[in-house]
Amino acid sequence: MATYTDYSNAIAEVSDEYFRAQKKFKEFKSRHEGVAIIEEEFLEFRQAAFWPHKRKQR
Repeated sequence: MATYTDYSNAIAEVSDEYFRAQKKFKEFKSRHEGVAIIEEEFLEFRQAAFWPHKRKQR
């Protein structure tokens, strides 16, 4: 069972990844494209933090 510390560490990891991704920010063609890309990146970071064994293979 996951503990508070596990969740706290996972959230910190997601936050770190998010801030690193912000540095790579580029101007998008439209607001919808930007939202879609950011949502996809966030979902990948969340999956990596909470379910590392299911990480997407690239």
